[in-house]
Amino acid sequence: MYYMEKVLFLSVLLAFSLFPHIMSIPFDERDLESDEKLWDLYERWQRHHAVSRDRNEKHKRFSVFKENAKFIHEYNKKGKSYKLALNKFGDLTKEEFKGSYASSWVEEHKMFLLS
Repeated sequence: MYYMEKVLFLSVLLAFSLFPHIMSIPFDERDLESDEKLWDLYERWQRHHAVSRDRNEKHKRFSVFKENAKFIHEYNKKGKSYKLALNKFGDLTKEEFKGSYASSWVEEHKMFLLS
């Protein structure tokens, strides 16, 4: 079952990466040069996705966002056949994403997995 959940999680991520111009914001290496530039990117991301956080939560989420942005940038530098993007899940950890979104998607689509 773990294998199927992993495949589904990656499939969901891939599906969200197919529409980066609609669901994400563009960024490049210059946006990652300093915490100040990353903060600007984070605020731009929040505006794009209409995300609002209180001060404490915003700082906690910024740390997660930084790691995700750096991971996405490093992955995309590898020149794979698809690209990752900063979508609306950009300040969630993998565990939070799986717990909130992927697991409900898996439950709703189990009948397709069993056939």
